[in-house]
Amino acid sequence: MLFSVGANDFGDLGIGILPSDQKEAHDWRVVDLRHLVPQETISIRIDHLKSGPRHVLIQLHCQLGDKKVDVLAGWGASRHGQLGSDPIGSSTGRRFESIITLPRRIDLGYAISDFTAGNQHSVFLGEGGSVVAIGSNRKGQREGLNDE
Repeated sequence: MLFSVGANDFGDLGIGILPSDQKEAHDWRVVDLRHLVPQETISIRIDHLKSGPRHVLIQLHCQLGDKKVDVLAGWGASRHGQLGSDPIGSSTGRRFESIITLPRRIDLGYAISDFTAGNQHSVFLGEGGSVVAIGSNRKGQREGLNDE
């Protein structure tokens, strides 16, 4: 089980939007991860959990009988695409969902061995050694990386 506690200003508790009468910062909440994994999953293990100031990244290891599957997901602030969400709005400008309040799968198209969450960006290390950064590059934090 994964628990979260604190304010939910940027959806960083991973539990959805709370009604105003349930916004006590000291209440422990359970983050539901079942919707991220295949239905036939026998067991789920949290392999990695990293948090930036306003977003969270998690890697789950799922056992499906003889098969093993890793799932990468995130939630929280995503205005700059740091959670890999698809752009919304017009085709002339990239705009991302501002806040993702429930864990959402992130598909980078290849296996990840490690990752970290910055202020408005995320960096991923692929199993083959490639490095990918997504999100803001306003201060050059993605410069020199093989990013998308």
